[in-house]
Formats: sequence, structure tokens, C-alpha cells
Amino acid sequence: MADQNRSKSPKLFFSKDELKKISESIAAVEEKTSAEIRVRLEKKCEDDPLDRARIIMNELGMTKTKERNAVLIYIALEDHRFAIFGDEGIHKVMGDEGWKALSNQLAEYFRKGQFCEGLSQVIYKIGEMLAKPFPPAAENVNELTNEPSFGE
Repeated sequence: MADQNRSKSPKLFFSKDELKKISESIAAVEEKTSAEIRVRLEKKCEDDPLDRARIIMNELGMTKTKERNAVLIYIALEDHRFAIFGDEGIHKVMGDEGWKALSNQLAEYFRKGQFCEGLSQVIYKIGEMLAKPFPPAAENVNELTNEPSFGE
């Protein structure tokens, strides 16, 4: 996943402009849905990426959203592994096939080295898929930060 020109450090993998674009993509999507989206980058993943994503989701407080409608895009840079994991409210709507389709799309971007573009496009696709089942509330409060999270 990480190409030769990118740092393998989670905090340095994306440029400031790329981090801004990712955050802006999340903010734009969250205007059209009550769902909450986060991105987490880590260096390595010792476990199954889905299991790790579940742990990170809890650590980041993502399971405490009002509608249990948070999505985490988890990326382990050195291991070239990732997972897209939705809390129980969203998983009921998306199902395994929905996550698989999004994962395949993201993997294709990553294979081409289009990391920021791939994340942004998948974030927009998540928004499209969740806008109807999770419309924005009258008072659409941003429950979670839009900034990517970094681990070791």
C-alpha cells in the first residue's frame, strides 16, 4: 500500500493538503447524513484488520454516537491492510456485501497509489449509500471530529 515516496509513519503518510482534503470530504458527506466517518492510520496491524478496527472504534468513542451510525476506515500502512467497519446501526443497512464493494473500490485506488483520492471517493460513496437510511437530523450535530486519527 505505501509507495516508495511516502513515509511509513502514520502522521507523515499524507501531506497537509491531503489531510485537509480527507477532512473536507468527511465534512461534506456529514452534511448529507447523520452518519459519522473517521479515518485511522497505523503503522502495523498485528490482528485481523476488522478486529483492530472494532477495537479502535471503541477507543475513539465511535460506538457512542446517538444512532450507532459511525464508520471507521482503518489503514495499517506497513502491512498493506485496511478495513472499513461500521457500527451496528450502519452494518444493518450496509451488510457484508456493501462493505465488500467499498473495500474493493478502495483497494483498487490503493493499488494505483491513489491514496488520498481513493479515501475521498470512498468517503463520498459511503455518504451516498447512507444519506437515505440516515438522513441528516434537523440539528445535524457533528458528534466526532473529521480529522484523521493516528496510532503507532
